[in-house]
This record gives sequence, C-alpha cells and structure tokens, in this order.
Amino acid sequence: MSKYLSLIIIFVISPFFVFAEMKQSDLEDVYSKPIVIEGNKATINIELPVDSISGYRWFLTEYNYDYIKAVSYQHESINVEKSKYGSLDSFKMSVHDRFKKIPQKIVLHFECFKPWELKEDVLYKDVVILFIPD
Repeated sequence: MSKYLSLIIIFVISPFFVFAEMKQSDLEDVYSKPIVIEGNKATINIELPVDSISGYRWFLTEYNYDYIKAVSYQHESINVEKSKYGSLDSFKMSVHDRFKKIPQKIVLHFECFKPWELKEDVLYKDVVILFIPD
C-alpha cells in the first residue's frame, strides 16, 4: 500500500519541480527575429511556450483586423519537446489579400497571465511580421 502511495505522491508532486517558472527574460530568444512572409504565403503559425501548470495562458491583445485574421488557437498541455515550461500555446492566423500589396510590417502583441487574476505577473511578447511581395 505504501508503495502505491509513494508512486502517487511522486507523480502528483513531481511536475511542479520538473518545469521551471517562466520569467520575462526567458522570452528574449522567442521570436527574436521577425517572421518573414514572402509572395503568396497566407498563413502565420506562432507557438509560444507557457507554464500552464501554474494556470498561465497566452492572449493576443492587439493586432490589425484589416490585415490579419485569427483562424485557430490550440493549447498543448504537455509538450516538453517544444517547451521547457511544459506547455505550448499555438496561434494560427491568415493574411488578408490587401496585406500583400506593398511591403509591410505588423507587430502582434501577446500577454501571458492567469485569466482569473487581475493581470498580476504579466509576461509580454511582441512578434514582428514582415511581408515582402513578389
């Protein structure tokens, strides 16, 4: 009985020690270079690491609705291969045709926080999108 209890305790408590808590400085290397869209490419995929064990989620806070259209969002609870924080939030967006007419730069603003808290411990990430027409 104590053997099973020990195993249960290990599996319940160990995830809290395995994954590090995210800090703003940890995001400096995430999308540090712009995403370049060339020609007719119309889809943007952004994957942001997230500490969902503590309840954090990424939110897209500002973007130009005239050029970028949100398509889907997916939260992967356990994705250790892509995120040392245990989870990954994936945003998929499409580009409107009017975005493709001239070279342009758009900045997508993301915030990471616990939805039930009043924006305490907010992490920020700006992702730059550059479009280069043919």
